[in-house]
Amino acid sequence: MKSTFGDMFELPDFNKQGKNDDDIPLHSADEFRDAAVVITTSILRTVNIFTPNLEPEIYDHQPFLDNILELCRGNRHASVKILVKDSSLAVKRGHGLIRLAQKLTSAIEIRNPVDEYLTINNAFMVTDSKSLIYRQQADSYNGLYNLRCEFRAKKLEDLFNTAWEHGVIDVETRNLHL
Repeated sequence: MKSTFGDMFELPDFNKQGKNDDDIPLHSADEFRDAAVVITTSILRTVNIFTPNLEPEIYDHQPFLDNILELCRGNRHASVKILVKDSSLAVKRGHGLIRLAQKLTSAIEIRNPVDEYLTINNAFMVTDSKSLIYRQQADSYNGLYNLRCEFRAKKLEDLFNTAWEHGVIDVETRNLHL
């Protein structure tokens, strides 16, 4: 399961590297939604999400939103960063994570990746640099989650942080005060 993004980044082979004995395979939107709730239940500080469209079937689920809210209220150093390729449908539907971001602007930020990162066809979430949910193909619900794989979580975070640094604020999700 090797993914390459030109010369800028290469993910590890998810079947051979890292602490993969604890991998739990996922094969449906419901399983990804449940995994998102599990890995955000005990987060201490950071959540990084790389998503094509803020998949409402995963991220607009009340237990997940409650975990994010609890993190942000319970830790003044909490950081939730979301890179979304296209948020327009989520905005139209009133996505709960967007509403949280609009209320908790110091803890939650949403950006769009610039063109060179739009070709990345993965979707993932990393929490506290150790837990991860990963889909090799963003348009497929086949992947895995692991609560304790710092090696692969770090690789995903490196990719995320590079894309984040070049990303631009998602103007569609900003809360405009008139």
